[in-house]
Amino acid sequence: MAMLKYFLLILIFLLHAPAVFAADADNNVKSSTKDIAFIFYKLANKTPDFNAWAKASAASQIRHYGELGRREYLENVRKDLITEFNETNPETSYITVSVDALLEPLNLNEDNPSSRFLNIYFKEEPLFLSKTLPDYLLNIVIPKLEESLDLNVSDEEYQRLDKIFYSGIHPRNLIKLRLKLKPIRAEADDLMLYNDKEYALMLTKLIDFEIWNDIDHVKYWPLPPIEEEAIQQKKDTSISDFISKYQ
Repeated sequence: MAMLKYFLLILIFLLHAPAVFAADADNNVKSSTKDIAFIFYKLANKTPDFNAWAKASAASQIRHYGELGRREYLENVRKDLITEFNETNPETSYITVSVDALLEPLNLNEDNPSSRFLNIYFKEEPLFLSKTLPDYLLNIVIPKLEESLDLNVSDEEYQRLDKIFYSGIHPRNLIKLRLKLKPIRAEADDLMLYNDKEYALMLTKLIDFEIWNDIDHVKYWPLPPIEEEAIQQKKDTSISDFISKYQ
């Protein structure tokens, strides 16, 4: 019996592995703090403190070196950072950030197919998106974000999503909202005071977004083709049928 359970676990893993790995790999695509910061510095016409950035970037590595090795390692990191900064071009750059949110499918009128919506809530509204840099606290500003996220969906899209999410505010409705942003301009001198802290500002424009399930790490918007969904459902059914025969 123990061997059978082991075999079943391996079978489930093999059937799900491609989808899970693909989803996790895709879900990790987001801009690093360094990438965002270098765009900010360029837009604000500022030069980063490369010594501070080198120490922050190499903090987990330099402890393995002696004094001379530490200096050489930090200098190499510093040179790499300068090269990356010089190659950063805000005109052609985009940033991608992930934000926690809640999603609720809404059907405001059963008889009107055009009244199907996806409602997206943030823990705090308006959303305050920030990054901590070695020399600045940075607020990433996205004007009219909530309006841009109002989604009017088709009846078919609503039905598919309604099977996944619960009505109302429910823990299962927790999502990761991945935002693709175009940096527009930055302000590093006239700082904004927020909760007794001063923040530099970077103005961005929302270009696109995706909705990911925060528990299963599966992309829910844009919706996958029905064929992909059907294939996964068939796999799940096959596994359930197989297991039930040996229980």
